[in-house]
Amino acid sequence: MSTPLSTVVSQPPVEHVLSLPATRSPWLNPTQFDRPSYLVNFPFSLSTEVPNNPWMQDLPPDRRGPDFKRACWQFLELYRYLSAEALVYALPSPRAAQL
Repeated sequence: MSTPLSTVVSQPPVEHVLSLPATRSPWLNPTQFDRPSYLVNFPFSLSTEVPNNPWMQDLPPDRRGPDFKRACWQFLELYRYLSAEALVYALPSPRAAQL
């Protein structure tokens, strides 16, 4: 004589059932994150056409040119440093922006 399966297998108590993961993030925006947040952009649009300090005003325009390799290296070092402890948003910038 066999016993029906429903009588042998019992359901686990409700408190032992795993709960479903939360479907919403606990943060609404970066200001609620417990680490700093930064907005950066790679120096594609770097320009020194407009002097922005007294030292640049003393230089002739042909000597104001930026060192693009150095600017890229400095940006990557800064990004590496910041992203080790913070949330970093990297936004693109068009080359024509001349920032």
